[in-house]
Amino acid sequence: MRPPPPDPVARAGALPHRPPFRFVDEVLEVSPGERIEAARVFRPEEEFFRGHFPGEPIVPGVLLVECMAQAAGLAEEDPGGARLARIDGARFLAPVRPGDRVVVTMRRAASFGPAVRYEGECRVEGRVVAEGAVTLRTGSGEAGRG
Repeated sequence: MRPPPPDPVARAGALPHRPPFRFVDEVLEVSPGERIEAARVFRPEEEFFRGHFPGEPIVPGVLLVECMAQAAGLAEEDPGGARLARIDGARFLAPVRPGDRVVVTMRRAASFGPAVRYEGECRVEGRVVAEGAVTLRTGSGEAGRG
């Protein structure tokens, strides 16, 4: 695995997403087209914590899936050209709380036409908190059934 570019935050900037919907803060390691490890800190002041859930805030599972999809997109040669097409087998194993640093690891599992499938997990302090697979449509083609 190759180390990230000199500025891992710059690699995260290759995403087409912008705050408040960017869910990768930095790229820790990347092997383009193969594997990535990225991180996101969920800051206590983030708006969604106010309603999910008052008095016991946790990160919505759908945002953990978005972390996985964005990380997988950053593993592609053209990170700005990948779009989420499918989610499979998402499981949420433990809550993620305000202030937690989530480390996302995604590995390319298959490619078919203009689509690629990545499988992986989210960890907090080494513990798996979520896992699943995402299929991304790359380039201008349409994703097939994965």
